[in-house]
Amino acid sequence: MSVAQGLSAGPSLSTLRAHDAAIAAKARSAVLSLYSLDSRLAAATTRLAALQREQNTIASRRALLKRERGEAALDVRVSRARLAARVRQLYEHPGASGIEIFLGAKDLDKALTELDELNKVASINTDVIKSVEASQIRLGVLSKRLELESARLASTTRAAFVTTSRLRSTRDELAGYINHLANERRLTKASIAADQAQALAATRKSATLSGGVSAATTATVVPGGAAVTLFAGERTLTVSATGYSLPGHTSSGIPVGWGVAAVDPRVIPLGTRMTIPGYGEAIAADTGSAVIGADIDLWFPTLAQAQAWGRRTITIALH
Repeated sequence: MSVAQGLSAGPSLSTLRAHDAAIAAKARSAVLSLYSLDSRLAAATTRLAALQREQNTIASRRALLKRERGEAALDVRVSRARLAARVRQLYEHPGASGIEIFLGAKDLDKALTELDELNKVASINTDVIKSVEASQIRLGVLSKRLELESARLASTTRAAFVTTSRLRSTRDELAGYINHLANERRLTKASIAADQAQALAATRKSATLSGGVSAATTATVVPGGAAVTLFAGERTLTVSATGYSLPGHTSSGIPVGWGVAAVDPRVIPLGTRMTIPGYGEAIAADTGSAVIGADIDLWFPTLAQAQAWGRRTITIALH
């Protein structure tokens, strides 16, 4: 849809300029919002990266604890196996009992030494088992804590990822909207330039065709005998306005377009500027066999718009 078609009241020059100013204001607001979004997105991205690093650290700690728990479990099995082997040895070899060691020894010192070694081996194995089992309990508690921390961190990371994705999506949409506004503003400025150029060309052409006749000094008689007179100094005129939508060029040689009005040059000289209620600014730049007396025919981009306008009796201002 063109800019002209998008403005329901018709893109007069003043309307186009107001539309351009509104687009500029929207663009400024959107750019400020974009700056804010960029800042929030950068902070969210930084936080997400920190959470992911923390997750990696916890994963490494969990792997280390798992390995330590495995080693502790192996130590318990080895110590228990050694203790069991020593107990079996005592049962399978009665001569190795404390009494027999004492009675079979050649001297008291040797007997006491062997008894001390026997007790020491049993005590060491027992202490090792207790120590390793305590270490297992401690490692289990740490592992549970890490699992809870990992679950909490995973939930926080998911929320941060969703926030970052939403901010990135919103930023992309806003950037696209800013580009759309820039394109719309270029089209509006082009329409303003074209309207100004067309109006200037129509004025020059009409002045040539009309021979410089003033827009406020002519009179004519319309069909039916009713006299229509435009006295000098008058600025308004009541007319019957219809709409048309034909391609091509006007009788003055310029292309048809919004703001081009067909008139009876005996009533409204070519080149006259008009302000038309419900339509906007126009210029008398065309004629037609059906446009007689106080009639004007306004150009519309589409047949539907022309039909929607229909025929209206309005009072227009002449410039």
